[in-house]
Order: sequence, then C-alpha cells, then structure tokens
Amino acid sequence: MHPTLTAIAILLCTLPATAEEWTRFRGPNGTGVAPPLAIPDTWTESDFAWHIELPGTGHGSPVIWDDQLFITSGDQETGDVYFESYNVATGDRLWRNTGKASALGMHTLNAFASTTPTVDGERVYFTYYNPGNVTLVAYTLDGQEVWSQDLGDFTGEHGFSISPIVVDGMLYLQNEDNNSGYLLALDAKTGDEAWRVERRAHRHAYSTPATMTMPDGTLAIVFTSQASGITAVDAKSGEKLWQFEDVLPDRTVNSPIVAGDIVVAGCGSGTNGKQLIAYQMTTDGPQELYRLNRNVPNVPTGIVVDDLLFLIHERGTMSCLELATSEKVWTKRLGGRYYCSPILLGDRLLCISMEGEAIMLSAGREFKELGRTDLGEGTQATPAVADGRLFIRTASKLYCLQEK
Repeated sequence: MHPTLTAIAILLCTLPATAEEWTRFRGPNGTGVAPPLAIPDTWTESDFAWHIELPGTGHGSPVIWDDQLFITSGDQETGDVYFESYNVATGDRLWRNTGKASALGMHTLNAFASTTPTVDGERVYFTYYNPGNVTLVAYTLDGQEVWSQDLGDFTGEHGFSISPIVVDGMLYLQNEDNNSGYLLALDAKTGDEAWRVERRAHRHAYSTPATMTMPDGTLAIVFTSQASGITAVDAKSGEKLWQFEDVLPDRTVNSPIVAGDIVVAGCGSGTNGKQLIAYQMTTDGPQELYRLNRNVPNVPTGIVVDDLLFLIHERGTMSCLELATSEKVWTKRLGGRYYCSPILLGDRLLCISMEGEAIMLSAGREFKELGRTDLGEGTQATPAVADGRLFIRTASKLYCLQEK
C-alpha cells in the first residue's frame, strides 16, 4: 500500500470505537466517519428509539456531547430561530433559546436554520443571521448565555449558512460573501477575537473548515472559497502556511476533506460540481495529485474510507475512486437528489436523499446496495452519530436509531 494511504488507514482505524461526541458538521474533523453501529440496513417504525416533532424547519445537522444533542430550527414565517438541546436517550427537550432572523433573499431550498452548531465540554455555539448582523452566540450546556458576538454583515443571493468549529479552546469560522471576506478565530471561553485574516471578496462561501497537521507538526485550519482557493493557516496565529488561489472556479458549498496528508476540495453551482482537486502534503510543500470536473458534487461532501474516496452527486450518481490517483473503481446511479453528505458506519455508507430515502451501501471496492428506507419526509441535513445512536433530521422531525 502507498505510504500515505497506510497512514490514512491507521488514522481512521484509531478513531475511538466508543466515541460519545459528534461536535461539528460531519463529526470528527468533518470526516463523516463513525464507529460500527449495530443497526439494521433497513428500518421500520419499531426500530426507532424515539422521534419528535421539531418546532420549525432547518437543514443544519445535530451535534452531540455526552447525553445532550443540540440542534437549530427556524420558523420561516416569523423568523424565529430556535437553539435547542435534547436528551439523546429519550428525545426529551432540555432547553430552548430563541433568536430572530428577519426575512432576506435566499434560495428556495435554504432556510433560516441551515447552520450546524459546534460544541465542546463546556459550551455550545450557534450562528444565525439577521440582515446586517451575523451573530455567533455561546451557551453553557444547560442553556445559559455566556457571550454573543456581532460579526458584521453577510451578502449573498442564496441566504446565510456558516457553521463554526471549535478546536482546543478556539472557535474558527469563515465569513466570505460577495462584498467582503475574512477568516476568524475567537477565544471559545470569552468570545474575544484572537486573530482575523482579511480575504478578497468575490462570491459567498458555505464550506466548513477542517484541521490538518503539517509535516512539521503545526496544526493548520484549512478553508476553501472561490475567491481565495484552498488556504491553510496556523491555528494559533492565523499566519498563512500555504495557499492555492484560482483553483476553485465556482462557489464552495461542500467542505474540505482531510485524510492523513491529503486534502480534497471542491466547488460548483446549481446541481453540478465544477471541479474537485486533491493535494498531498510533503516536506517540500503541497503537491497537486489530480483535478476532476465530471461526476463531482456541488453540495454534498465526499468521504474517505481507507484508500477510497466516495462521492455522491446531487443528481444521484455515486462514485468510488482511488484516493491517491482518482482512478474510477465504480460508478452507480442511486436515484433521487442529494444535499446530505454520506457518513460511514463502520463498513457501511449511509446516503439520504432530499426525498427522504435512506440508502445503506457497502463501503468497499464492489458496489453492494444493502437496503433502502423511506423516512416519509425530505431532508437536506447530514446525519450524526454518537454513543451507539444514529440521529436523522428531516424537514420537521428528529429521529433516533439505537443499537440493540
């Protein structure tokens, strides 16, 4: 096996088998990788441990810390945005706080609650938008407000959706729109600004950053946007470590994938990805591995399983590629439309269509469809996994499947 892929396999295999936290969009470092989950390939009503009605709609994913789940919902008529916590075992609501998002121009498929919160062992952090005011608010895990920061305006014809991440006591987010742009780090405890990197403006970015360890051991935060391409900055200082401008010729909606010393990023618009590009970190700096412009997604983020890269296209085509070379292993048509990103449950991939059909696949070199389940309602939210439970958010409901 290629040395890089050996490192990736070791990294993925050493993820904690009983992890109880899913702290950000797509879980550990945005990989979408979860431990094996002893749930069936197809489900009936009796398989759900619980399901509840949410107070509004939304596309943000749930996040989990210990026995609490956190999620955002919104009322599309009043503009109320609800920040809530639920007990993971019972689905009982523990607390609710409310923000206000006024009507603004947005895509018909967007919503007031499209962002995913992030959580650590002390606080949970939510973003939302009221025209003229991007707000980042921190609550204790029992729902008490700790601080709130006005981060300025956001301009974009498709509406707002910026999800933060928290790493080692620092919050990171990117706010890039048609008129301005910056990368930002805040002290998670106080909300004080640690550093800010101004970026050139061009087109709004919806991607969520990821962390990457450089060959010299420096922890980097990786951001993507059409205006600035792929950028890695020092997590402590914001100093630029490397950057590839003009490599993402369209809007970034899907998020960067970091797998060992490889980073994969994509861009697109409408129902098509425009380009996907991969780099490998070396002692001589990042080296481009490949660029793809066919059968690549715009919205869903791909997933790495050992030495394979899996991509789901908005229009329902699933591809399996060699991560190191992009050589095609297989491509199959699943049907449906997809904004949810796939997640890995041990050796199975879960893909959920916008129409609410959950499809379980074997995560291997041979295409194997294992089962389909109709959830009865559409969704754009990527599922979350923690402590032996799978959480699925649909347009109006939250479902929990639990290992038996």
